[in-house]
Amino acid sequence: MNFTRYFRIKMSNIKYQIISLGCAKNTVDSESIAQILNLSGYSQTIDPNTAEILIVNTCGFIESARENLMLNSRNWQRIRMKTRS
Repeated sequence: MNFTRYFRIKMSNIKYQIISLGCAKNTVDSESIAQILNLSGYSQTIDPNTAEILIVNTCGFIESARENLMLNSRNWQRIRMKTRS
């Protein structure tokens, strides 16, 4: 069995969403992460209900980013639990 081919086929069905909070550097880092994931066979989505992986890229130095993370984390958990059931 060709495991590399099997792995690529399986990974191509996985959708992810990246949420960037904080400074412009976070946005650049998120774009780099997205490129790596896309080259690895993952598919990006903007719909959190279809994402199997949620990546939250935030900054610990910007207060508004920390507050936004805390406010939204429970909502993201609810979406994740809903999509798993």
